[in-house]
Amino acid sequence: MRPKTAPGDLGEGVGMDMNGAPEETAADAAAYEQAVDIYHVLLTFLNAVIDREADPAKAQQLRADAERYAGERRQLHATDQAAVYRVITEYPAIVRQLRTALTE
Repeated sequence: MRPKTAPGDLGEGVGMDMNGAPEETAADAAAYEQAVDIYHVLLTFLNAVIDREADPAKAQQLRADAERYAGERRQLHATDQAAVYRVITEYPAIVRQLRTALTE
């Protein structure tokens, strides 16, 4: 955990940790957890689709996609609001597509 701004510090450090990095808020943490959950579901469904894929070339492409999403997840930070928001707004549609592919 990053050190927090010193108590009573009302100067330039407001909203920043002692290293000058943006401080995580409760809303950031909640959105981050939601994004992590989306990645978890996405990767679970994607791996299930890979397991069912008969075409080796398509399966390889899906594995590459899974690696990319896993890498994105590893690089995701709660204070990167743009990346977190992108996951929350764009990736549920991918999850729905994967879920549909599993029911066909």
